[in-house]
Amino acid sequence: MSFLHQNNKEIGYIYSSEEGFYSYGGIKLNCIIKIIVRKPGYRDYVSNFLNICICIRRFEFNVCLKQSPVFNKTIISGHLVGENNNPLEGILIYLLNYSCGNKKMVYKATNSNPYGQFVFTEIPKGKYDIFINDPNFNMYRKSIEITKTDEIIDMDIKLYKRNTETKITGQI
Repeated sequence: MSFLHQNNKEIGYIYSSEEGFYSYGGIKLNCIIKIIVRKPGYRDYVSNFLNICICIRRFEFNVCLKQSPVFNKTIISGHLVGENNNPLEGILIYLLNYSCGNKKMVYKATNSNPYGQFVFTEIPKGKYDIFINDPNFNMYRKSIEITKTDEIIDMDIKLYKRNTETKITGQI
């Protein structure tokens, strides 16, 4: 999401909440702005110019995005949580695909955001694995086969703490 001044220069800053609400700062009163929303697989939304007058301290603006008819790749998105159902930030997630026969290769990689969210965009048909191997959690692997396009696959993944106890036995 971006906000443009009437001269089409981007202004201000945006904060996104876990619930999908956005808060924007940096708009001066008595200015004219345009709101642009872009999301992979959806048509761009571009508002008309809006006049932010001196009497408005807060305004609400709702946007409903429509799926793009030219969207021909799959999106894989999801949430990572720990055993206590709290979101896990900064976890590296790999999307592996089967190339060169049955050999698995890294196709894409991403990190979870502060809310545990992750997304892989523009995924063509094929066989894939979601793979997570963080030193603090047990390894996670799930196979996915994408047989059609224009779909969004949503995954909820719970990771469990890795047992880090080391027991050494032997005689001296």
